[in-house]
Amino acid sequence: MPLTHPLSASRPRISSPPVPVSGAAWATKSSAMIWLVNLLLDILGEAGDRPAPPQPLESQLAAWAQPHHPGIGPATALRAVLIWSRLHGIVSLEIAGNFASMGLDPGQLFEIQLATLTA
Repeated sequence: MPLTHPLSASRPRISSPPVPVSGAAWATKSSAMIWLVNLLLDILGEAGDRPAPPQPLESQLAAWAQPHHPGIGPATALRAVLIWSRLHGIVSLEIAGNFASMGLDPGQLFEIQLATLTA
C-alpha cells in the first residue's frame, strides 16, 4: 500500500509523476533493471545471507528471487533491491538536474554512494 501524507494534495511532488511505459520501451527498461539486480544477486550471493527481513517482505522477496536465483535467501535479495534502489535514486536525481541546481558533482556523489553500499 502506498504511503500518503495528509498534506500531500497541497504540496508539490519531489519528482515528476511516473511515465507509463509499455512495449519495446518497457522491455528495454525491464531487462536493464533485471540485469543489474541479477548482477547484484550474483555478487551478494557469494557473501552469504544475513538475518531474514520481517514478514510479509521475507516471503515476497523469496518469491521474487527464487525463479531467477534459486538458493538466494530473502536477506540477500533485500540487500540487492536496496542497493539497486539507492543507485537508481541517485541516477534519477542527476538526470532530473537536481544535483546541478545544487552545484554538486553527481559523479562524486555516485562514487561515494557506491563505496558506501559495497563497504
